[in-house]
Formats: sequence, C-alpha cells, structure tokens
Amino acid sequence: MLTWIQQLFAGLLPEPVIAAAIDDFEAYRDIDLADLGLESLAVMQVAIRIEELFGHEIDYDSFQFGSLRTLGTIEAQLRPTLVEA
Repeated sequence: MLTWIQQLFAGLLPEPVIAAAIDDFEAYRDIDLADLGLESLAVMQVAIRIEELFGHEIDYDSFQFGSLRTLGTIEAQLRPTLVEA
C-alpha cells in the first residue's frame, strides 16, 4: 500500500500530484521531488515526518538531501519499516 506517500507529503505537495503518484507509482518513482513541487525547505519536514510516522531514525550528522530526492529513494529507506507495518 502506498499510503506512506499521502502521510509524508500531505500539505507539502499538491493533492493531485500525491494522488497521481499513488495511482501510478512506477511513473513517479524516479522523478525529482522538486520537479513535483516540493520546496527545498520542505525536505527537512519530510525527514521529520519519516522519523515521527515510521520510527525511522535519521542520522543528521551524515544526512544527505539526495537520500530524499525521489519517491524511490524514500521507499528504499522505508522498505524495512513498511514491510513490518
């Protein structure tokens, strides 16, 4: 289930983009989130939501913004958490 997209991006990406990404994840997997409308400052909000919603601890000392660049890179980080849920 791709509800994690809605959870992470509600209020950060336009709702039609979120719905389209859920409906056709493969088409959106590798698109840069900035190209989908995510503002650069919102990346930190996504990181905070990942920690709060999924208990996935982010090491901010070694944090790379590129690790949250696409839905695919986020999914890869969350995969173990999503499988357990």
